[in-house]
This record gives sequence, structure tokens and C-alpha cells, in this order.
Amino acid sequence: MNHVLAPYHRKFLLVFFDDILIYNKDWGRHLQYLRKVLELLRKHKLYAKMSKLLCSAVDRLLGHVIPEKGVATSSKGEMHESIACVYYYQGRYYRKFIKSYGLISKPLTSLLKKDAFTWNVEAGIAFKQLKSHGLDFSKTFVVETDASGRGVGVVLMQEGKPIAYSSKALAAKNLGLSAYVKEFLALLLVVTRLKHYLQGNHFIIRTDQRSPKHILDQRVDSILQ
Repeated sequence: MNHVLAPYHRKFLLVFFDDILIYNKDWGRHLQYLRKVLELLRKHKLYAKMSKLLCSAVDRLLGHVIPEKGVATSSKGEMHESIACVYYYQGRYYRKFIKSYGLISKPLTSLLKKDAFTWNVEAGIAFKQLKSHGLDFSKTFVVETDASGRGVGVVLMQEGKPIAYSSKALAAKNLGLSAYVKEFLALLLVVTRLKHYLQGNHFIIRTDQRSPKHILDQRVDSILQ
């Protein structure tokens, strides 16, 4: 499927095995893209099933909820007190959304030992705590950035709680840049790595440099700028 849809991949669609996600902000253009995809599939004698088509809906893709304003974990997660359910939640997508996931989920991990599965209060508390770390796109996002001698990093938060982290080592050619420029590289990391959270939303950026406040007043004198 990746080979068939390669001409459109990451332009307006994503593919995971036989799941196809088509995205666009403009409804008219979205319908045009949908037609292009269906025609390309038909050309390769592949046919989409109408009953599997979801259009303009909040859908779940690979365990993630895809609402209008970003990406979040599914809010329907329920633990049915079985070892199969514990296996499902251990090692799934929650890890990248929750800081200290391993420590919080330790009571659940303990249930996976041989002949040790007995649902208990600690396991129930751990599962509820994991669920409470979900995203809320109605609340303001805060992004804190930092730049060091060898890299840049950012943390995305809501109400003081970390949601996602991202960092990047600086290339050798950028190691000698000023702290001012490195701080801007951290801001660039925000808009490239975290845009699926922030796009279409107002958010606050916190940095220990005053210079980014004057970004709109900067005169562009170099390629880097």
C-alpha cells in the first residue's frame, strides 16, 4: 500500500498497512484529494469499502484519537482486570505521552509475572493515574525551551504537567553559534516536532532569553535567519 500511494504520501495522506488517513483543512480540496486516492487505488485494482470510510469525524488511528485540533490518546481505555488487557496497555502508545510511565505502571507490570495475576487496589490506582495524564485541547499549552552548548530541548506542558519532550543534538557546524541563535533553533524544534499539538491553537512559549520577543522586528541578513 505504501508503494501504491507513494506519490501522495505525507503530502495529504498517511498509510499504515491498509489504514489510509487523508487530511486537509479545506473541505473542497479534501474531496479532491479523496477522489485522487480512490482513482489511484482503482488503477491498481484495489477498492475501498464504503462501510470502512469515515469522513469529517473524530476517529481513532493506531490507538490515537484524531480530533479537529491535534492528536491525543484514546479516552475510552478501560481495564477489564484481565492479563490480556494489562499486556495491551503495557508497551502501547501511552509511554510517549506520560513522564515516569515506568514508575507509575509498576503495579501493572508486576501482574505480568508468571502465576502472579491478581487484580488489586494498587493496580487500579496505577491505571487511573495513567488515564488522568491525558491531553485536553481546550486548555492552554505551554512550551518551555532551552539551549545548551551541545543541544536544544523543549517540553510541552498543560497546567504545569509535562506532556511531551523533544530534544536534538546540534550539528558540528552549529556548535559555535551564539546562545541567542541556539535559542531560536529550540523554537524551530517546537514548530517542527510539536506542531501536531499546537497547530491551530494559541500557546505560550517560555524561554530564558529575551531576544525571541523581538523576532518580528528582526532584519533578515543571512540564510540562517
